[in-house]
Amino acid sequence: MPFRSSDMARARLTRKGRRTGGLAFEAACGRLGRLAINWLSRLADQAGFAGRIVILTWQGRRGRFGLMARLTLEEIFKQAFGAIGLIVLVGFMLGFLWSVLWYGTLGNIGGLENFSTFLISIHAIQIAPIMTTVIVILRYGAPSTWELAAMKSGRQFETLAQMGIPPEHYLAAPRIIGTALTMPALLMLFILSSCAGSYYLAWRFNGQALLEFLFALSNTARGYHFAIMAFKSAAVSLALSFFCVYNGFSINIDNLNGGALVIRRAMGESFFYCMLASVLISVLYV
Repeated sequence: MPFRSSDMARARLTRKGRRTGGLAFEAACGRLGRLAINWLSRLADQAGFAGRIVILTWQGRRGRFGLMARLTLEEIFKQAFGAIGLIVLVGFMLGFLWSVLWYGTLGNIGGLENFSTFLISIHAIQIAPIMTTVIVILRYGAPSTWELAAMKSGRQFETLAQMGIPPEHYLAAPRIIGTALTMPALLMLFILSSCAGSYYLAWRFNGQALLEFLFALSNTARGYHFAIMAFKSAAVSLALSFFCVYNGFSINIDNLNGGALVIRRAMGESFFYCMLASVLISVLYV
């Protein structure tokens, strides 16, 4: 049977499609490989930066302890002053909203006890750390990243180094320590505000006494609930503060115009790793 020209054209198209598919697959693998290499190199740089902070802070713990304590208190004040109002407002409104959405439904299957379980097991453990993280990133993390980037661009890091004060010790460590100390208090304040909002609607308007509400919460809460909140607040505070500080330190001093990109990256990394830590802790304690 003679070999027709249409068969030859079909064979060429088939070979061309295979080559095109192979090139697309190779391009995709190459792109994924480059992304993996960039991610690993950035992760290694972050690990080195964390190591420098720990070593320099430990080495200067005696000679500069008073300076470190004063700077840490300043960061605690800035973080609390910037976030505490929004923490209380959002917490109260969110607790009020949960009452509006769920109290009627849960009231049909047990009411008070079921809603207390929801507040402790779902809201306090899962939702409150996320909302607190978002508020602290917006009110403290992003401005702190920009402040560090502006200081580095203004050659203030070099001035500190010439004075014999490592920038990691003077600028990074107080922010990380201050966030680690402040975040648990902000998380507890958010939870208390949410409970107050829930009580204001769900219990106050239904004639329930405050003591009954508190007893229901105390009967629902368990020791592992407090352990989860403690671990989450520690992990979230370290992730949030470290990545905001790291991005502020990593900016190119000749490209301050790229500060918006640095802040977006800092917020994205902080939120991603905070949520990753929160999810992993929840999975481990389930």
